[in-house]
Amino acid sequence: DLLRRTAPRPDARDHGGTLLTTTARAVPPTAPARPRALARAQKPAARLRYAIYAVSAAAWACLFSYGLPYYRLNLAERLHDPGHAQLRPTGELGLLYGYVGTAFVLLLFLYSVRKRVRALRRLGNLGRWLNVHIFCGIAAPAMITLHSSLKIQGAIAIGYWAMIGVMLSGFVGYYLLRQVGGALHEAEEAADSLDRRNLAGFGARLFAG
Repeated sequence: DLLRRTAPRPDARDHGGTLLTTTARAVPPTAPARPRALARAQKPAARLRYAIYAVSAAAWACLFSYGLPYYRLNLAERLHDPGHAQLRPTGELGLLYGYVGTAFVLLLFLYSVRKRVRALRRLGNLGRWLNVHIFCGIAAPAMITLHSSLKIQGAIAIGYWAMIGVMLSGFVGYYLLRQVGGALHEAEEAADSLDRRNLAGFGARLFAG
């Protein structure tokens, strides 16, 4: 009777599916703080990225509005417009737009080089390179559109619309990447939580037995 009175009584509460004693109770698993900390660390970078996109979009809109009166004219009327010497594809601004657009196109390949060459793995995070890749993928067609002065005809139209198609497919690929990446992250977190529960239950049974 004395042993029965002094023996530890099982607790009625169930922790992680295991009945524990009052002398050894498993601590309920807590949610990992890593995703929250990672989200807080990514906020400044996201704000900077959005600011760059906003400033770039505003600058492009200003350039487009500057040349819009010329872009509305047909080919015959453009010959007599004062802005023809600058805004035509072979003009001063037209060539500058083409050079900038070509530079963005060449910068697009840096992401593929960074991802495949092992010696370049130390040159920044791959996610940041992807952000630069996306920005260049949007900026290149935008600048080449200004370079064309909105007159896309003949064989050049095939290359132009192929470039637009590649850009749109990039948006689809980025969306799928975000969806798959989020699902993988949730699966990893669920696996970690399950491991912690199993470890807590094993420790409780070890101390209780």
